[in-house]
Amino acid sequence: MTALRWAGMLHGLDHSVELSQHYGGTICDLLVALRAEKSAEAVLQFHKRHPSKHSFLVLNGQDIYGEGLRSATVVDAMRAADRLITFQPLAAEHIPAEFQPKLRTIYQSAERTSCQPRPDPDSFLVSVVGHLRADKDPLRTAFAARRLPKASRIRVMQAGDCEAADLLEQARAEAMANPR
Repeated sequence: MTALRWAGMLHGLDHSVELSQHYGGTICDLLVALRAEKSAEAVLQFHKRHPSKHSFLVLNGQDIYGEGLRSATVVDAMRAADRLITFQPLAAEHIPAEFQPKLRTIYQSAERTSCQPRPDPDSFLVSVVGHLRADKDPLRTAFAARRLPKASRIRVMQAGDCEAADLLEQARAEAMANPR
């Protein structure tokens, strides 16, 4: 989704954009590589073939809080990239000092919809936004909501996709069993 969103914005600014899962040697003015663990090799290849061209390496949560920063290939790609990008400022606390000068945070946001639902005066809606993945402990908010007093007005809404069938089934079962 991030790649498609960014491609749309860059197209809107009259830039030519090519989306690819792998770097095949194309000469371009800028390489934007999403997800460091998956695209570190692309950054290294691009830098080797076109040392005068620029590259941005986008570090997502899995890169920062998972194994990404412990990978020698990822660290080499971070050195090769001209700019490192994160999506939230606290990620900077986990990035080694040598990379801080090239680190920037881009705050992503959603576009406002034309349909604005009326808030339910009898509830307080808590939104959990993110894809359901086991490494994110996606049902933690729902489990915590079970411990709220019956008089609490909190309702939990999860927004995001789920590719793991077992996790999707767990989420559906939780939605049916949990009144929040």
